[in-house]
Amino acid sequence: MVKSGADFGVWWWDSEIVNALVAARYGARSPMVRPETLAQPPGQGWRIVRLDEGYEAQLWRDRRLVASAWRRERFDGASWGAFTRLQRGAPDAPQTPPPPQTLPIDFSAPAFSISPSDLSQEQLLGLGAGGLALATLGVSLFLVGQGARLSSDAAEIEKETGQIQAATPQAARVAGLDADRRKLAAYAQIEAQTNPLSAAGAAIGIVAFYDLTPTALEAESESLTVTLPYTAVGIADSLIADFEGSGYFYDVRPRTDSQNQKLVIEMKTREAAPPLTAGG
Repeated sequence: MVKSGADFGVWWWDSEIVNALVAARYGARSPMVRPETLAQPPGQGWRIVRLDEGYEAQLWRDRRLVASAWRRERFDGASWGAFTRLQRGAPDAPQTPPPPQTLPIDFSAPAFSISPSDLSQEQLLGLGAGGLALATLGVSLFLVGQGARLSSDAAEIEKETGQIQAATPQAARVAGLDADRRKLAAYAQIEAQTNPLSAAGAAIGIVAFYDLTPTALEAESESLTVTLPYTAVGIADSLIADFEGSGYFYDVRPRTDSQNQKLVIEMKTREAAPPLTAGG
């Protein structure tokens, strides 16, 4: 089903037949199944398109497909007239069928878009975390930069210590080295902590599985707060179960804010939660 202005376009087929054909062609892989019409460039007015199998008569208005009819054989005068007469409020149609067009694939067409309902929960979890990959990379580079800076500081300290070794009391040298060790230990502790961005990505993937989008999200080192529309109250139990089962969160506590029409879910983040990847 595809939204077209104030209307919807609906295609349907026998899933048993189609699934058997897809399984025979692709095996264990499960590609998305889309109508060939949705992979065509938009048109205007009346046209006939030559498909991989058969022909399709179409009526377009404002670059939206408003009517179509498929035939295995070419449209003749009778079948074309039967199609055009059914379209109310349409512009005058050609008296004879227009020549069929062979159209290129339009990779920006709706056939190539993905909605949350097309993905499994595991894929959404992985994609939610992956959607923040650049931000996570930025944080990682920052931490690496911090590590490089600390290494540089250590080298500089060592150089300066060597230059003034004879004039520096032993106790002062030990104090300087201890301070440097504390810096390196602090960096190692930061590096080992759970990444809030990964946890936030997992949370976004979970709510996306229910066609929800957070209105607010607050990620800290040990906790995460997700704010959802109030309509999510009806599936709160399922959300809690998915959050706790993801491996990222525990102690999940929802609270409602009926005055502001919000559902707020607060949870704690597990340390060193395993990263989730999109399913194949």
